[in-house]
Amino acid sequence: MVDISVIVPVYNVENYLDNCITGILAQSYSNFELILVNDGSLDNSSSICKGYEKQDDRIKLIHQDNQGSGAARNRGLDIAKGKYIYFCDADDYMEPTLLEENYLLAEKYEANMVIFGYCDKIIRKNEFDFIPRTNKKELLNSKEDFRKKFGQLFNNGVMYTVWNKLYKKDYLNMHNYRFGNERVGQDTIFNYNIYKNIDKVYINDGIYYHYLVGRANSAVNKYRQDRFRLRYEESLKLEQLINSWKYEKIYKSLLINEWLLTLTVGIHNLFFDECPLNNGEKKREIHRYINHAKIKEALHHISYKKESSSFGTKLKYFLLKNKQVSLYYYLLKYKKGFS
Repeated sequence: MVDISVIVPVYNVENYLDNCITGILAQSYSNFELILVNDGSLDNSSSICKGYEKQDDRIKLIHQDNQGSGAARNRGLDIAKGKYIYFCDADDYMEPTLLEENYLLAEKYEANMVIFGYCDKIIRKNEFDFIPRTNKKELLNSKEDFRKKFGQLFNNGVMYTVWNKLYKKDYLNMHNYRFGNERVGQDTIFNYNIYKNIDKVYINDGIYYHYLVGRANSAVNKYRQDRFRLRYEESLKLEQLINSWKYEKIYKSLLINEWLLTLTVGIHNLFFDECPLNNGEKKREIHRYINHAKIKEALHHISYKKESSSFGTKLKYFLLKNKQVSLYYYLLKYKKGFS
């Protein structure tokens, strides 16, 4: 029996795939299987996967028509034999001790999930910025321990993603946790389902994963007509999760910030080059966003005296709160023109 199943969805990542796979095969811990799920790639990704499959018998290669990373991960879960599950994205890379050190912690503390640190590697023209995201080591043994710590972990940016976590497969199977068919945000919703009743969570303060931010053809860096709706549904899932814990008063400010972030994501989406809307249509979209009940409520609860954000952020929310969409729109367009 293998101890860990590493599942990697693969779609049009020929420029990054070698780096990803060699990083996994070079892990200091060797008792794992690597499940590559080729999700209908149109580039050379399939051939690259086949080449590695011939070299290492730990690799299992699955081919499917393009269905999205959630469906690809589910295919991997269906055949996984490991005691623990680790999900990796094909365009990122990991430290050589990721599997070993987090596996040992999971075994030591009998954890249903281990959360570890990662580093955002942000592409800015020909340069990279690095932002580490980590938390102090801690065992959250009970459901209440996890729920009390959730706000801090969420605000530190480690709760959305799947690739900074090691999951116990029996726990996933016991609750039948699987990914949905969302094309964007399926990681987050998968995790929110898991968080509802989870206990025995270990927080590892080490940084093991390098997330590439800003890849041009990544799903998060393209215009999507349904971007705002998908992000709205994510935020609604978070609110439902917190309400199910009866923590809505404790995490009131967290939820306000989450709804404001959803508004920001929706507006940012309108400024991708591929967006077909003209200026008037974009402004009407922004009006539609700020008139959603949850967004309107979040804007209403902003306290500018308590708000520690920059002047630009305060001005943005002041204009949107007061429905000065045209002024906000042209200020934003002016700013982007010089960025």
